Amino acid sequence: MPTKKSKIMVGIGIMVIAAIIGVVYPFTIDLPGEEQEVIPRFAPQWYVGKGSEYSPKLQYLVKTDEMKFTAILEYLGSPDLVTGKGTAGPCYSLVKVQADISYDCNVLVRIYDMQTNEHLGEKLTLTSGYTFKEKPKQIEKYLNVLDYTILSLSGIAGEEKYLVVGAEWDTVFVGWQTKKITATEYSKVDLQFGSINSYTLSYEIGDMVNKFWITDDIPLPVKAEYYDADGNFDYSYELIDITGPLKKLALLD
Repeated sequence: MPTKKSKIMVGIGIMVIAAIIGVVYPFTIDLPGEEQEVIPRFAPQWYVGKGSEYSPKLQYLVKTDEMKFTAILEYLGSPDLVTGKGTAGPCYSLVKVQADISYDCNVLVRIYDMQTNEHLGEKLTLTSGYTFKEKPKQIEKYLNVLDYTILSLSGIAGEEKYLVVGAEWDTVFVGWQTKKITATEYSKVDLQFGSINSYTLSYEIGDMVNKFWITDDIPLPVKAEYYDADGNFDYSYELIDITGPLKKLALLD
């Protein structure tokens, strides 16, 4: 029969365990899937547009099975926010994501078609959902490609996602199967302007693997390789240059 002393010890043990859970739990909540128990609550997070408040200029090389071109996206600021000097305010910020505030963003888009040697440029507006508000006829086909390549993660990471290996970001349908898009690696990725630390998002599709490389505080993925449901090449893109303070920070990381 349990003694009074043993009952007291059991009670103390339960209180100690409860205290430990109370300390650890706040650091492991609000996380997706099975990672809920292993990812610290204060791990770095990323969303499409993060870092655009620094007004970077991003230059990409984009390839599809039919097209090859470079695209420069230069962030010019938000027409919905005006500073005291009368200039446009920053395009996007964490505060706006948390408060669910929608602001448009002006961007200068410049295209160089490497097959036709044609140069095109337009000042356009990106919505908070990272879709082009307008698509001028002369540049429309390139914007359509940007929609499903460089801007495609807007449907997955329109809100904060954890930059931790093992974090599940979303689920996609591949034929009759569902695949989890997961952060699978953190390593250096070699780009034309240097090597930077990046998280790899990936999921298998047959014998191939679709991959997206994400670097914190760079507004869009820095690289991607994508195949269709039959394993055929669909598109790839790579950040080949970046101007502004983010470049120095990325290379120093």
